[in-house]
Amino acid sequence: MDPSRHNIADELVAIGTKPPIIWIRGDADAIVSDTSQFDLAYLGKLGFVPGWLGEQACPPQPMVTLAAAVG
Repeated sequence: MDPSRHNIADELVAIGTKPPIIWIRGDADAIVSDTSQFDLAYLGKLGFVPGWLGEQACPPQPMVTLAAAVG
């Protein structure tokens, strides 16, 4: 979801009583990973994407770390 078109982050943060989050993920998940081969920025960091703009402009997204930080 593009946050410039659909952004509910402020509304979620403003909720007083937040429901518990249950996160189920397999340890061999190839897509939800800090080193996902579906993340073009990660592939760029590895040298597989010509013209990658670098970590400052296009950082890899550590999906597991980000999701764990929410919980």
